[in-house]
Amino acid sequence: MTKNPWPIALTLLIVSAFAGATFVAVTMIRQKVDLVATNTYDKDLQHEKRMGQQRRARALAQPVQVAQLTNPHRLAVTLPDASATGTITLYRPADSRLDRTEALALNADRAHVIATEGLASGLWRIDVEWVQGDTDYFHSTQVVLP
Repeated sequence: MTKNPWPIALTLLIVSAFAGATFVAVTMIRQKVDLVATNTYDKDLQHEKRMGQQRRARALAQPVQVAQLTNPHRLAVTLPDASATGTITLYRPADSRLDRTEALALNADRAHVIATEGLASGLWRIDVEWVQGDTDYFHSTQVVLP
């Protein structure tokens, strides 16, 4: 009398499906998920204010310019007025531990220069928030560093 292979085949199929689902679940639980910012709820509450700041920045006669300089590797963020004060934040969407914020320090050419030698290559978001006179502004752009 020959043995019926179906019970063994079905048992192996069920065990392998369970093992595969367990592997996928464990892999997803261990996956690191980085948000662009840790305080996203607070930023969401300030959305209307931010929209007004962006609208005012787009309406400026001289727009904000972000340029990549190659020798040496730097980013130049140029604002319309040298008397502006504020901050520049560099967000790394792939790894929030690399994010950094700098106080705005404009030179005679109305530019803030950021050295990029220590920054990881890839996509970065540059957020510039500044006050000029009594009016606040915000500009955001993305750059890809080599």
